[in-house]
Amino acid sequence: VYDSPESILSRTFALAHPTVYQNDVKPLLKHLLDETIDVSPTETHRFCAWLNQQGWLRRIYTQNVDGLHLHPTLKIDDNLVVECHGSMKEGNIVLYGDELPKRFYSCCDEDFSQTIADTAAVDLMLVFGTSLRVLPFSAVPNLAPRGCVRVLINRSLDECINYQISDSDRSVPRSPSSLRIGSRKFVTAKNLWTGREGNKRWRQLLVEGDCDSFVKRFF
Repeated sequence: VYDSPESILSRTFALAHPTVYQNDVKPLLKHLLDETIDVSPTETHRFCAWLNQQGWLRRIYTQNVDGLHLHPTLKIDDNLVVECHGSMKEGNIVLYGDELPKRFYSCCDEDFSQTIADTAAVDLMLVFGTSLRVLPFSAVPNLAPRGCVRVLINRSLDECINYQISDSDRSVPRSPSSLRIGSRKFVTAKNLWTGREGNKRWRQLLVEGDCDSFVKRFF
């Protein structure tokens, strides 16, 4: 636990230490939930809401479990938000080792079934803040149709792109070369934000900086 504290949020830990999980970990999660009750959406959340108001938002896929994308002030319909790792408010957090919600896979099928030539195809993918370290979520950008514009905004692009799972990092399984997401059987698992392969498939922009500062440029 000291070497990888995130392991306490794994299904393996919960099953191996049920008493500790019930008496210590779950109350900690409850405390974190209480701390988020009065938290307001950020500029990036509001930017997503603005995209929705313009009629440009196809879907929000989020790893966050704070539920802020569904904050009532944003007026984003819940069918536009996929909480891939669950929600503290709903009490359905996805632990390391758990299967993601079925809705994650069905929405991926719905959103990424077209080619860029189709008028309904996704033509822009914005990736805000994620570390891109946890599969299968980190492979979602690779579902974008060929020719799509992909934009990655992160405070540390080097840590985000060049991250390698060490032997001691047991909280995240080693990456396969490909994986299945919904009906797509062979989705590339590796990072394609740099290098020839990714640049041949998509038009890409990498921005190192704060997400809120980035979206403020549009207003």
